[in-house]
Amino acid sequence: MVGLLSLSNELLIQVFTSCTTIESAMSLSRVDKTLHSIWLKYNGKITRTVLQRQIPEYENAVDLAILEQVWITRNTQLAAPPFSKVTTQLLHNAKLATSATNARTVRLLAGGGNVPDILKICSPNHTSLHTIYYLMRTIALSYLHPEARLQRALCATLRAYSKEDVGRLDMFCTFLRCGDAGDRRERDKHGIDKPW
Repeated sequence: MVGLLSLSNELLIQVFTSCTTIESAMSLSRVDKTLHSIWLKYNGKITRTVLQRQIPEYENAVDLAILEQVWITRNTQLAAPPFSKVTTQLLHNAKLATSATNARTVRLLAGGGNVPDILKICSPNHTSLHTIYYLMRTIALSYLHPEARLQRALCATLRAYSKEDVGRLDMFCTFLRCGDAGDRRERDKHGIDKPW
C-alpha cells in the first residue's frame, strides 16, 4: 500500500476514476485515511466519471432520476453525489433499464421478434434501448404527475425520433406493460403495468 499512497493526489484521483463501478470506488475509499480524504474532497468528479462509464446513456438516466426525485418523492433538495437519493435512484433506474433491455433482447433472440428487430437492438442508426427505456419511464411519470408539465418536451423528443424508433418504443412499452405470462416477473419490476 505504501507504493499507492506515495502517488500524487492527481494520480490517486485517476486510480479512483479508473474503477469500473461506483461501489468499487467507494470500497477503495475505505482502505486508508489518505484515500478516504481524497474521496471526500473529489467525490463529485470521481462519481461522475465512474457513473458515466458504468451507466449506459448516463445523461438520460440522470435526467430521469432527477425528475423522479422531484415529482415522485417531492424531494426538491437534491444533494450532490455520491450519497444522494438521486444517485441511488440513478443506480436503481440503470439496473431496471439493463434488466428490461436484456429481457427484451432475450425475448427477440428466442423468437419473439423478427430478424430486423434483432438487428436494430445494437444498431448505431437507432436510439439505444436504454434511452428508450428512460423515455418510457419519463412518459409514465408525465401521466402520473401532469403538474410537472413534461408533455411538451416529450412531444418534441418523440417528433425527433425516427418512425422506426417510435415503433421500437411502442414495442418495448407493450412488452413491459402487457407481455405474455412468461414476462410477468420482468414487468412487475418496472411498475409500468397496463392501466385499466
